[in-house]
Amino acid sequence: MTPYATVSEAATYFSERLYTAAWDSASADDKLKSLKTATRTMESLNYAGDKAVETQELQFPRGADTEIPDDVKYACAEEALALLARGADVEDPYAMGRLKRRKIGDAEDEYDTSYSSPTASVGLISHQAWRLLQPFLRDPNILDLDRS
Repeated sequence: MTPYATVSEAATYFSERLYTAAWDSASADDKLKSLKTATRTMESLNYAGDKAVETQELQFPRGADTEIPDDVKYACAEEALALLARGADVEDPYAMGRLKRRKIGDAEDEYDTSYSSPTASVGLISHQAWRLLQPFLRDPNILDLDRS
């Protein structure tokens, strides 16, 4: 799978961003793997519009676009960084924000099962990636019907 952002594009993006130690210290192989993993997760989202070319591998570009939008590339890089930094998946209670209380003596955890972070509910762990992708998503409150 080709990731939305190349290692070079992500490196350029991160060169102007703080707190990128996990990216900076990762091997080239792990950087590429994290971008591919981020892309795989991003592919599962429900985007507005249609692919620019029906046979293209990824969901972007869309509509009349011929290139992947920068914000989609940045979201890919942000999710890749989060994967490298946390090594978390959406089942991790810390990543999901569900851990309510942790007691050290006699090791006891308490979880808030009523809470699900918006990022975890779509499989992302980076809030920044989610923020960047939101403008590209379908409105979940609108139902399109095709009666052709």
